[in-house]
Amino acid sequence: MKNDNISELNKMLKGEYMAIDKYDHYIKGMQDNSVKSEMQKIQQLHKQQATNISTRVQQLGGNPINTSGIAGFISEITSNIRNEKDTQTIIKSAIEGEKMGVDATTRILNNITDEESKNLINGVMTENKNAISTLSNLMNN
Repeated sequence: MKNDNISELNKMLKGEYMAIDKYDHYIKGMQDNSVKSEMQKIQQLHKQQATNISTRVQQLGGNPINTSGIAGFISEITSNIRNEKDTQTIIKSAIEGEKMGVDATTRILNNITDEESKNLINGVMTENKNAISTLSNLMNN
């Protein structure tokens, strides 16, 4: 059971690294400074989540991953091909990515057996839903 939790938490960690990398791309292309600032805050949130998940993996006796892996590499190549520049397009892409993350986190949560890890994951989901709300507000302004 403990190894299953470590494996699931490492899946989450991979997703956090993908989000961090993706926000690097979004921030680099962002011309609107207020939107850029909000995206930087969301990226910092993902960095903190990655740290918290890494710590939990270690507490369980595992080794946390430290990259987004091949999926992140493919995502980065795809982003470079699309090369989003329009503020609304970037925000929309960020919302889609956050929603995918929430969906993946929900699936992972169903496989976690220890209460402390569940609480951590629920906190991550709440923060990511708040990020979606923030991004949606930016989209509507």
